[in-house]
Amino acid sequence: MTKKILIVTQSEGGGLRRHLTDLMDGLIEQNFEVVLAYNEEFGDAGFKRWLEIKKASQSLILYNVSEMKRSISPLDDFLAIKRLMQIIRDEQPDIVHTHSSKAGVVGRIAAKLVGHKRVFYTPHAYSFLSEEFSDKKKNMFVLIERLLSRWFTAKTFNVSESEMQAALSVKLDKPEKFEVIPNAVPILADFNYDFERKRLTSSDKFVVVNTARVTKQKNPDLFVDLANRVKQDMPDVEFVWIGQIDSEYKNFVNEQTSVVFKGEMQKTNALVGAADLYLSTSFFEGLSYSLLEAGSFGIPVFLSNVPGNIDFAQMYNGAELFNIDDSRTLQVEKLEAFINKLRNKENTQSEITADYDAMIDKIVDNYYGK
Repeated sequence: MTKKILIVTQSEGGGLRRHLTDLMDGLIEQNFEVVLAYNEEFGDAGFKRWLEIKKASQSLILYNVSEMKRSISPLDDFLAIKRLMQIIRDEQPDIVHTHSSKAGVVGRIAAKLVGHKRVFYTPHAYSFLSEEFSDKKKNMFVLIERLLSRWFTAKTFNVSESEMQAALSVKLDKPEKFEVIPNAVPILADFNYDFERKRLTSSDKFVVVNTARVTKQKNPDLFVDLANRVKQDMPDVEFVWIGQIDSEYKNFVNEQTSVVFKGEMQKTNALVGAADLYLSTSFFEGLSYSLLEAGSFGIPVFLSNVPGNIDFAQMYNGAELFNIDDSRTLQVEKLEAFINKLRNKENTQSEITADYDAMIDKIVDNYYGK
């Protein structure tokens, strides 16, 4: 008997997109009939390429829910809930799985209102952890998450232990309502180092890379400042940032000279394998796919000591943490010491414990209460 699942998401970019596409690929491989309710306006280039392949193979049922937007809007949110209720009635899925905060709200409410009980949620970093919101808004997000978890959700999948502990610390629900299922990436076949290196840089310098959207959460200000200071001592080190640039950072990117911002590129999961070091300066993470991709190639990683990144460092022996609150001088000293250690070949073989097949199997087992 064919199993049907409804995936609900508002955004399809960056690490969230990677999780969604990997998850849906895994579910299709396990003979699920996958229904995707999404807002096509928010898909990045990688998602659109993936979608074209799926459309051609007719392995996906699609619903564009244009009313589902990131910002809070009583009218749009009401219309999104109404539309999702109709989709659930029409498709009669066995499972509803919502992803990220906005889809987690409207999707779980819609499922509850039509009486659907097998409803799951993956937050991909809770909104109340974000530095961009005021304390008042964060408290409101906590109350919403608490209500939805207790009355509208069968189980929440957290991508890291830190994310689950954040949920428990604000008493969203009972511990048994949460399970840590770390992100993981499948092994990349046919990797060509020389080809990817040429895509990454035209120089023979030591390359420090970040592959992420240029947004406040990822802390590009710190990345650029570190690059400025390191390049004064080490002019043969090149800093490269690959990823879509948010509008608020356009001027910032154009006015600086220490980092090569390449914008959005194809197959960044292969590009990272041609770097010498991955640098993450994020304020917080769920469990970054970019870090997992670096780990899958054995690329050393220097990363901020924040939720999500801490969990990654525990599963990857090629990672070194720095304190995001340390003085800039100390951060630079640590980064330069790490670079010198790598140049002197002092690092051991790096291995990561994340397993893609185990991630898919664990999610599916939870769908059916195994």
